[in-house]
Amino acid sequence: MKRTILSFLIIFVKLTTSSIAQNNEELFSKAQKFKSAYNYREALPLYQLLLKGDSSNVNYLTGASYCMTKFSFYYSPETEKMKYYISAGYLARKAIKLSETNAEGHYVYALALGRIYENASSKVKIANAKAIKTQLDRSITLNPKIAGAHHILGRWHRAIAGFNAVEKLMINSFLEEFLKEALIKMR
Repeated sequence: MKRTILSFLIIFVKLTTSSIAQNNEELFSKAQKFKSAYNYREALPLYQLLLKGDSSNVNYLTGASYCMTKFSFYYSPETEKMKYYISAGYLARKAIKLSETNAEGHYVYALALGRIYENASSKVKIANAKAIKTQLDRSITLNPKIAGAHHILGRWHRAIAGFNAVEKLMINSFLEEFLKEALIKMR
């Protein structure tokens, strides 16, 4: 009797687990299709649902972070944008902690920081400049085919070139050598 109940429970758990995994694969596939079609409004809730079931899946974290950043940029009111960007950064950092060699994680973290950067004071911009450059360099090193990372890197160089004299002085005195080199190359 005990063996029969135990066997039944094992079979039930296996069936339930496989149906949940299959459901997650279907949801992930749908989310990816929406993301590829630039439909972040439809993709984001799917990624959030996937994260409720498995918050340690790097693909779910990076997908949600990316869609959160894009969704906020296009659809959310100005007063809520920063909340989305900060949440996107949190999810990206979590993905990086789970897999340091995931290029997408570094890219979406730089993307979130870049959006925060656009709406920040000069002090925050200078502080984020180093983090953005570091994340982009890591992402491109791991996977040079991520076009978005190259795009953000170009925007980063343009933003650094646009700093005023005081900001450049702050950079020269506070940040590392690579920023100094970037400023020299841009003159």
